[in-house]
Amino acid sequence: MTLDPRLERNLPAILAGLGAGPPPEYTDALLERISHVRQRPAWVFREWWLPAARAPGKERIPPLSWRLVVLVALLVLTLVMAGILAGVGHGRRLPAPFGPAGNGAIVYGTGGDIYAGDSVTGTSQAIVSGPTYDFRPGYSPDGSTVGFLRRVDAAKAGLTNIVVVPADGGQPRVITTVPLAAEPGWWSWTPDSRSIVVMMSASRDSTYDVFDTTKSSPPRVITPAIPIDPPMAFQPPAGGRIVVRGHVGSQIGLYTMGIDGSNLTPVVNPFTSLNDQIDLVYPAWSPDGTRIALQRATTDGSTTALYVMNADGTGDRQIDATAGAAAAGWAVWSPDGTRIAYQWSDGVRDSNGYFIYSWAVLRVADGTIIKTGPSLAYDTVATWSPDGKGILILNMVQGHPQLILDPEGGPARSVTWSAVGGDWERIAP
Repeated sequence: MTLDPRLERNLPAILAGLGAGPPPEYTDALLERISHVRQRPAWVFREWWLPAARAPGKERIPPLSWRLVVLVALLVLTLVMAGILAGVGHGRRLPAPFGPAGNGAIVYGTGGDIYAGDSVTGTSQAIVSGPTYDFRPGYSPDGSTVGFLRRVDAAKAGLTNIVVVPADGGQPRVITTVPLAAEPGWWSWTPDSRSIVVMMSASRDSTYDVFDTTKSSPPRVITPAIPIDPPMAFQPPAGGRIVVRGHVGSQIGLYTMGIDGSNLTPVVNPFTSLNDQIDLVYPAWSPDGTRIALQRATTDGSTTALYVMNADGTGDRQIDATAGAAAAGWAVWSPDGTRIAYQWSDGVRDSNGYFIYSWAVLRVADGTIIKTGPSLAYDTVATWSPDGKGILILNMVQGHPQLILDPEGGPARSVTWSAVGGDWERIAP
């Protein structure tokens, strides 16, 4: 059987017409709506960014090399681990170098080892121990690092290195490339916690050294315009200037200058003192950097009194008026700048003829003086607790317990260790 050729040719069109049916009623509305919709911009198509994909025969992006995938994965992992380690390293919030802070441990040296003690529980643990002889430790202002001195020969004083160690313990690191010729007369951290300043003489030093604690390298040797005496005090809040006692011939004066010895500026013009051993001694900045407290000799040079002045030397006035005091000095500002702790004596002397001292606290606003702590027949210096609620008395003679005084006049308490010197760690409040 055969079909009409015309029917065979037209059959597909006939079937298509039968299956299509009439257009939907919403066709006109749909066309009206989409006529107002913009086409997608060209940049959303991969061909816009990958020209090779538009080239003839390049309709697909070639697969990535597995080596490239591994390399990228390793790079991402490295960056993630670096971020984690950075977070661990900086997880501890550091305090500012000046002003109130939280109380951390008390670092001290005894028997050639370095310890950190808890002022509340009285317990302590070794930070550095072993056959070396380590002594005179001090925290960096940010509390992260402990610096200390180490004898080259543990059995005797002489050649000395400067060493630093993380505050929570770790591997000590010597930062002196050549040992110091002797134990320095004074040393201190700079406010940025990156350098240590060393003065070899206890008085009248013509140079001083600045060591970079981040590496072992020769120090910067600073030669100020005139010989100066330790201690030097760093001016808050930046710490870029220091205040020192200086010598001009046989006269003494008080000066400020840059840490590099530049811009020497007199605060108290040089003069001939009746007793330069006790005059213009131990200058200390207020925490806001606007005032200086210090010890001055009385007019006849027989004893000492406590003075305060503005940063430029104006407003110089005596501020101690402790009943029965025969001497006063060694001022230490509280972290908030509202009080000054200082030594005073009622004139009683020990068997060697030296004054027996006690400590008192002066309220700067109204001049109120609070006596605190026992009489001490041995040399001491003081440092405030970072929160300003206690005063740590540091012994300069081995064998005496360290004390924590109440600045409000309450009973003092002894810690359980005996040490020479020490320092109180500052932590973020």
